[in-house]
Amino acid sequence: KVLMGWSIAMIAGVPLGGVLGDWFGWRGALEVMAGLAMITALGTACLTRHRALNPGAAAPAPTVLGVDQLKTALAVPMVKPLLAICFCSMLAFYAAYGFVGAHARALYDAGAGAVSVLALGYGVGFAITGLVSGIIDRLGSARASLMANGGIVLVYLAMAPVASVSIGALATLMLAFGMLNHMAINAFVSGLSAADPGQRGTILSINTGVTYAGFMVGSTLAGALFDGIGFAAVAGLSASVIAVATAISWRLWRQA
Repeated sequence: KVLMGWSIAMIAGVPLGGVLGDWFGWRGALEVMAGLAMITALGTACLTRHRALNPGAAAPAPTVLGVDQLKTALAVPMVKPLLAICFCSMLAFYAAYGFVGAHARALYDAGAGAVSVLALGYGVGFAITGLVSGIIDRLGSARASLMANGGIVLVYLAMAPVASVSIGALATLMLAFGMLNHMAINAFVSGLSAADPGQRGTILSINTGVTYAGFMVGSTLAGALFDGIGFAAVAGLSASVIAVATAISWRLWRQA
């Protein structure tokens, strides 16, 4: 359900931000986001008040703070390889996804509106997998990650040649990309959540840090490659990194 919310935000957020920017300017758009953040904070406050009534709530972990807290969480079996998969996945995603729109605009001299169908295709694909996400639980985290990342390697390899066909063809590929990436992300997040319920908060906090580390590295490398060589090199980088994630997933699947 959380990932479904993410997919809806991806579909609606960018166009809505553009509309708000046109109507109210960038300050007004930020004020709207501040209001949404306040609503989120109030909703979260309601969740914390009812936590004691939740029979499924995990027992609190021993009070371990700072570096020792991180070391304890990283010592949990499966956590390190799943975090490595997360890093590879985010690096590859933010590299390719961050520049595929610019590549398409340059190819077809298209505006932002025309290229927005790529984000729409990805978001719709992401949502489709959300409707059948129970299959990920039946497959298990390792097998779902192996299958999804194996498919994503092919998607990245196909991005540059498909982009040269038409924006519509690329949007169709993005639909498949969204479906596969939902499965891949859901797999490692589910695995991390189940690794140690008592340390779930710490483990998922580390996952968030790893996610944005992947974003930083992927965007930086992709920017240099895009300017220096072109989008084909960016897609090749993403495919190579996801191949590493696939290899880690295969090892986890064999161990399982």
